[in-house]
This record gives sequence, structure tokens and C-alpha cells, in this order.
Amino acid sequence: MRYLAAAAAAAALLVAGCTSSPGNPGQGAGSGSRGPGSGSGTPRVTVRLGYVADVTQAPAIVGIREGLFTASLGRGTAIRPVLFATEGAEAAALAAGKLDAAYASPDTILAVLAAHRASPIVVISGASAAGAELVISRRLGGPSALSGHTIAVPAAGGTQDVTLRGWLASRHLSTGTRPGVAVTAIAQGPAVVAAFRSGRIAGAFEPAPWDLELAAAGGRILTGDAGPAATTRTAAANLVVTRRFLDADSAAVYGLLRGQVEANDFLRRDFLQSTLAIQAQLAAAGQPVSSSLLALAMAQVTFTDDPLGTSLAGQARQAAAEGLAPPTPVPAGLYDIAPLDLVLRDAGEPPVTN
Repeated sequence: MRYLAAAAAAAALLVAGCTSSPGNPGQGAGSGSRGPGSGSGTPRVTVRLGYVADVTQAPAIVGIREGLFTASLGRGTAIRPVLFATEGAEAAALAAGKLDAAYASPDTILAVLAAHRASPIVVISGASAAGAELVISRRLGGPSALSGHTIAVPAAGGTQDVTLRGWLASRHLSTGTRPGVAVTAIAQGPAVVAAFRSGRIAGAFEPAPWDLELAAAGGRILTGDAGPAATTRTAAANLVVTRRFLDADSAAVYGLLRGQVEANDFLRRDFLQSTLAIQAQLAAAGQPVSSSLLALAMAQVTFTDDPLGTSLAGQARQAAAEGLAPPTPVPAGLYDIAPLDLVLRDAGEPPVTN
């Protein structure tokens, strides 16, 4: 979208005033509704912002809980947070047009692209970057000991699934024949830790904080030459908006981006308050994490406004080549960071490169 300078000027005139409250898990209420006007204090626009309770989506959590989106959007626009229990539910809501914006993982973005011939969404900012770690039982030796065992990933055909299968293949370990490695999907969270404790799985390839939870539950982390590098940084979450919303209300998009940039600044500036907010959100979502493990998990995540989009097409090609997902072209216009660069310059921060 060609972002008009007038939009930035209009957004800069808005002042804070609205309050917000999180939606129910899986909720997709209403449409990006317009009220009768802001003369009586009624919001002109309500932005439905989807997110999942996850450390990598911490900008959404602190942006909502600390009122950063409310302040950056201003009096004429209200934020309606919509909390989803799973990425799959969020992807379905985005694909169905039940959200105006969302914090989305690469898996969520690819799922939405697969559901439409023309992409209904645009990535306007990064949010976080993180790697994942392969954690296996301490009873097992090196990678060759994985044959005949089951390893879990958060989602079939997702980032961790594709990466794990590629790593196993590089070690000449099959996943389609016995006695190869069986790969199963278990949603990240307490369920995968419970499966590991019970012996149903021998390990899992998980992002923070669940890699640390697995290690605390009797696992050991394979890193470097012995496993997927923990230092590999790929996009973990991006901020996306629907094309309809992007075209309809550029001032609200600008305000949303300001809130995102301020949320990442807050995460870097106030670690303690950020950690408390994330811990409270995870607990409310039924995924309690101890303070010590959460602090370690936060250290594994880089909160960046750069969407790091170069790897998305490669993930889509690899998933299709391995039969994990249908071929999903990544459209050339999926990323539009011109508005983000404008916001970053206004904040005195360097623009991103993509």
C-alpha cells in the first residue's frame, strides 16, 4: 500500500482515551466496526487484534496489558483483543475475515495463504525472532539413538516439523519407515511436557519456554553439531493486517504500528514488568510457567520489528517437497514495511531491512 504522509499526520493528532479488555479464547467477534463518530466519546473504529498466549507474542501481551495500543490508536479507535487457544484457530479466523490484525507465526501466515488464491493479509512488522531446540530423554545417546522413538513437534507441517525432518535427513535418519524416527504433532504447552514425562514421546523440538520445561522434566538439549542450533534466528511472530483494513483505515494502521514499536521498546526496557505480564497471561491461558524458566525463555527470544521474511518462501517449498503441506506460493506483496519505517523514523529508530 502506498502510505500517504497525510495518514501519518492525522494519526499523530490522535490522543489516548480508550480502554480495552482481552477477548475469549477462540473468539472472533464482530467486524472491524465503525461507530457513529467520536464526538460523544464513542470509538469511530474498533480494531480486532488476534494473538496467542505465547512468549514469542509478548509484544501483543504487553501492548494490551500496558495500554500501549490504546494510547497509540487514540480516542477515535478502540482495540478489541481476541485471544486464541491455538494458532490454528487464529489462522481460521484470519482466513475467514473475523480479525483486522493479528500477531501471527510463519505457520499461521502460510495457513492463511493456503486458504486463499490472493492473500487477504499483509505483514506490516516483525514482533519476535527465536530458534527452537531439540530436547530428548537423558536415557538416549546421540542422534542415532533416536531411531525407533517418537519426537513431537508443535504442528504438522509447521516450522519445527520442517526443520526437524530436514535435520534428521542430514543425519541419515528416516521418518517414513521403521525403525526410523516417528514425528507426531502435539500442541506446545503442558500437553507436550506431560507426554514426555509419561514416556509417550522420547523428545520434542520446541521453542521457548517449552524446551526449558522439557529439559527440567528429565531431558537434555541437543545443540550445535549434535542438533538444530539454538542460536538460529528466524521470524517467530509478525504483525499482520488484512488488506481490507489496510486500505480502509491507514491512520489506525499507523497507530497499531506505533503500539507494536512501543511494545518492543517496553520489552527491552522493563524486563521485570514484561515478565510479570507474560507470566500472568500464560497462567490465565492454562499454561503456567515458573518465574525462573520464563526469565530464561525470554532471554532466548529476540524482540525485533524486522519481519525477517526471507525464510518464509523456503519453509513453504520445503514443506511441500516433503509432502507436509500443499504448495503455497508466497506473493510478492505479502510484506509492506514502508509504514513501519515511517513509524520507526518518527520514534528516532533506524528503519528495518527486509
